Amino acid sequence: MSDDPFLKLWPMMPPQITITTGEIGNGKSTFTQNTGASPDRTCVLDFEKSQKGDDDQLHFGMYTDVQAEMTAKYPNGFTRLQLYDYFVAKSNEVPAGKFDVIVLDNASILEDAITAKVETNPKEFGLSPNQITDGGGLKWGAVKDLYGYHLNRLASKCKMVFVVVHLRDKWNGKKPMLDEYGKVVREPKGKDTLEQLSSLFVWVTTGTGGVPWAKVIKARMARKIWVADPANPPEGVTPEMVAGQLNGEPGNIIVQVLPPRLPKCTWPAIREYMRNPVGFRELRRDEVLSRQEMSDDDRLKLRALAAQNEADAAASRLAESEMRSQGQGRTTTRPTSMPLPAPAKPKVGTLEWAREMPHPKTRLPLGEMTRDKWQALANWADSQTNPKVEPLKKALALLLAQPLPAPNAPTVREDIPEPPEPADSQDQDGSQDDQPV
Repeated sequence: MSDDPFLKLWPMMPPQITITTGEIGNGKSTFTQNTGASPDRTCVLDFEKSQKGDDDQLHFGMYTDVQAEMTAKYPNGFTRLQLYDYFVAKSNEVPAGKFDVIVLDNASILEDAITAKVETNPKEFGLSPNQITDGGGLKWGAVKDLYGYHLNRLASKCKMVFVVVHLRDKWNGKKPMLDEYGKVVREPKGKDTLEQLSSLFVWVTTGTGGVPWAKVIKARMARKIWVADPANPPEGVTPEMVAGQLNGEPGNIIVQVLPPRLPKCTWPAIREYMRNPVGFRELRRDEVLSRQEMSDDDRLKLRALAAQNEADAAASRLAESEMRSQGQGRTTTRPTSMPLPAPAKPKVGTLEWAREMPHPKTRLPLGEMTRDKWQALANWADSQTNPKVEPLKKALALLLAQPLPAPNAPTVREDIPEPPEPADSQDQDGSQDDQPV
C-alpha cells in the first residue's frame, strides 16, 4: 500500500483526466475540490474566476487568475493565440510532483486557443492552409492531438487533472435543436475531443438537498481480477464472467465499476463503487437514467431497442399465424423459378445491427457474446484512436445501454412518458478492420 496520504484514500488508482460539465451553479467546481487532496496540494488555473472566492478561503497551493494576468499583460485585449502561448508558459511553471490535483476551470476557452494555434501554424502539424480552411477531420484531428498532449503533460506532473467545461446549445442550421420534450438540446463544449481524452467524464446536476447526481458520459475505470484457475475463480467472479471473457483459460476478468447514473456524484461515493463495482450485481433503480435524463443519443438507442423489440414480437406473431394456417391445410408455396431474396441488412444504429457486428478478431457476432465480453471489448475500443473502430464503439455502446435485468423491478424507469416513434437513422459503414491485441 502506498504511503502517500492522498493515494491511501483510493481503492483503485484515481482517474487521471476527469472532465466535468453541467449547467452553471450545479457544483462542477466544488466537485474538483473534494477529491480528498488538501488545498495546498491543489493547483487551479482559473480561466473565468470560478474559484477565486474559494482560493480566498482555502488558499490553494497555486492559484492563477488567468483573466486578470492576461488583462494586465494585454490591457487592450488579447488574441486566442496569445492565450495559448500564455497557457504553455504557465503550464511550464507547474512543478512536477508538488500537487495531487491540477484544475483547468473553465477550459472551454482553452480549446479555442488550441484551435487558433493549429490554424495559425498549419505546417507545424503537417497540414496545408487549404486543409485548415476546409475545417475537416485533419484539422480537428490536429486540435485533438495538441489538446491531448497538453493534458497528458499536466497529468504527468500530478495524480489527477480536472477539465471543467460549460454546456452549449446544439444547433441545427440557424435554430437550436429541440428534443421530443420540447427542450433545447444541450451538449458539453468540445465533447468529442474531451470524451476521447478523458478517463472519467461526468455531467453534474444539482440533486435533492443540494447533493449533486451525474450522468456518466464515459468511465475508463474497471476492476481487473486475475483468474489463475477458471474452474475455481476468486470470490465474486461468476462462471458466466469466466466463460464470457476468458473462454475457460487463465486471464484477467474486467468488471465495470460505475453505473450509467451516479445517484451521488461525490468522490467518497465513487470510491465506494471502486470497492463494490456494479459489475458484481444488478443496477439499482436510481442508477438507471430516466428517459428525460438521457441525452439525445441515449434516447435514440433506447428507441432503437424498443423498435427492435416490437419488430421481434411482430415477426413472432406472423410465424405463429403461418403455423396455424399450415395446421389447417392452408399452406403457401413459393415459385421455385424465383430465387429467394437475400435477407435485408439491418439499419445502422439499430440493436439488430449492433448484434450482427462481428468481433474484430474472432468475427463472431457481438450478439452471441455475453455482456462481460462486450464490456471487455469496449474497454479496448475506448483506448483506440483509429476512426475505423468508431462503428464498433457505437455498437458496443448500444448493447451496453440495455439495462441489466433486476428482479421485481423495471429495467427502465417509468416515471417519464414514452417518447414518439424515432425517425430513420442514416446508414453508416459498419465494417471493422482493426483487431484488439
